[in-house]
Amino acid sequence: MSDLFLKRKGSLLILAALFMFVLTGCVSEDDPPTISVSQSEIFFEQKSDAFDILLTSNAEWKASSNQSWCRPSVSTGRHSLDMKVLVDENNTKFKRTAIITFETQGSNKTITSIIVSQDGIDVWGNGETN
Repeated sequence: MSDLFLKRKGSLLILAALFMFVLTGCVSEDDPPTISVSQSEIFFEQKSDAFDILLTSNAEWKASSNQSWCRPSVSTGRHSLDMKVLVDENNTKFKRTAIITFETQGSNKTITSIIVSQDGIDVWGNGETN
């Protein structure tokens, strides 16, 4: 009876080792963080306005603008979502530009951006701004 017990015990050990091998083989490392936006450039007329974009990400992210007149409708989030780029009215005759930056959080940051341009007031009435 002890031979049968040893054979079963040996079989169980082999099965346990195979099970552990299969489990560790199925575990994958986390995907690296990714982030992208549906537009790389947006052009606005002089008036205040909004533009819809799609942000696609597999991680936590934050968004910021280098100009106060231009901003994302959502500044932080997790994963993908539809959002807006908002601009205030440009009361000058000069065209202006801003950059909205989107970056994933954590040690392996990924960064993307949108360049936003907005016309100034058409002081001459001919469709041209400075």
